[in-house]
Amino acid sequence: TAAGFAAAEDYVAATGDHAPMVILSTASPYKFPAAVLHAIGGDTSGDEAELFLNGRSLGRKAKGQYEYRMRWDSVAYEPGALVVQAYRDGRPWAADTVVTTGPAAALVASADRAAIAADGLDLSFVSVAIADSAGRCVPRTGNRVRFEVSGPGVLVATDNGNPMDMDALTSAERNAFSGRVMAVVRGIPGQSGTITVTARSQGLAPASVSIAAR
Repeated sequence: TAAGFAAAEDYVAATGDHAPMVILSTASPYKFPAAVLHAIGGDTSGDEAELFLNGRSLGRKAKGQYEYRMRWDSVAYEPGALVVQAYRDGRPWAADTVVTTGPAAALVASADRAAIAADGLDLSFVSVAIADSAGRCVPRTGNRVRFEVSGPGVLVATDNGNPMDMDALTSAERNAFSGRVMAVVRGIPGQSGTITVTARSQGLAPASVSIAAR
C-alpha cells in the first residue's frame, strides 16, 4: 500500500488462497507506439490464468508453487481491452479488465467514511482520481490538485504514493501520481455538521465529497 492506495500484493494478502481474486498488476492501458512491447503481469489466488487482448487469447499459464504472479512477455500495445481470466481446478475463478481510457476530463472524489467523530482525532481519507469523460482513472497523469475544506473540519495532510514527491505532507496542493491523489481531513473538536472537501485542478471539472462530523 502507498498513501492508502491498494497494490496488487495487498489484494493477495487480503484474499489468500481461498477467495476468488485476480488483478492485472503491470498492464499499460495508455497510448504507446505499437512497436513498444510490454510485460503484462497478473496476480491471482487461482492456479491458472489466461490473458486476452481485444478478445484474442495471448496464452494460458499455470502458476508455480508458492507463486501468485504470472507474466506474459512481449505484448504489443493496441487500444481496447486487456482481460485476465483466472481459473481454479479448471473452472473460471475470477477476472479483471483494463481498458484504454480517454483524455483527462474531470476529478472524481470519494471518502472512505461517510461520518467521523467531531473530536479532532477521527480521520477521513478522501481519494481523488484524474478521470476521463466515462469516469475511468487515467493512468500516468500527474495533474496538480488543490484541496479546499469547508465546514467543521480541517485538512491534515495530502499524499499520492510517490516516494520521490517533495511536497510537504501538510501542503494543500499535490501532483497526482498514476492518476491518483489523497487528502486526509479531521473534524474540529466539539463542532458537528457537514465537512465538504473540494478538489480542483486546472482544466478539469472539480469534485466534492461530504463527510458528517458528529
